[in-house]
Amino acid sequence: MTLTPAIANKLAAILPRLASNHDGEVVATARAIDRTLKSVGADWHDLTEAFTRGAAVIIIRDRKAAKPEPKPSSRKPPPRSAPSWDSLSLAGRIAWLTICAEKACLSPWEQSFAESILVSLRDDPYRPLSPKQKGICDRIIRSAFNFGFRP
Repeated sequence: MTLTPAIANKLAAILPRLASNHDGEVVATARAIDRTLKSVGADWHDLTEAFTRGAAVIIIRDRKAAKPEPKPSSRKPPPRSAPSWDSLSLAGRIAWLTICAEKACLSPWEQSFAESILVSLRDDPYRPLSPKQKGICDRIIRSAFNFGFRP
């Protein structure tokens, strides 16, 4: 297995969660890593092989060291938090649900839920969601956002 930059970035975002003090989060993280690996036809053995043959570089950094000043940019800074369902336009909702339905960082149930809401939105864009459905949409969008996905 070759660790492509895209997969390495996904794994780099996920791996620190294995250090959680919450067992459920550790298990969920392991499952997310497994889904990410399977999405490219790999498994844990391939990941281990990539580490042992030197494909991955381990950088130990001093967390107390001062962070470098960010470079000024003319681009709009990325949002710091995931958008809420109510704050999104119809196009934004469709874009986020499409991401959520396709990405391996979410559980199969979450992916299926996103897909069903996406189909429903395409059939009747003005059909309101229940408060529970909105809450689930907010949660899965936040999850995808936290894994680094953007429309």
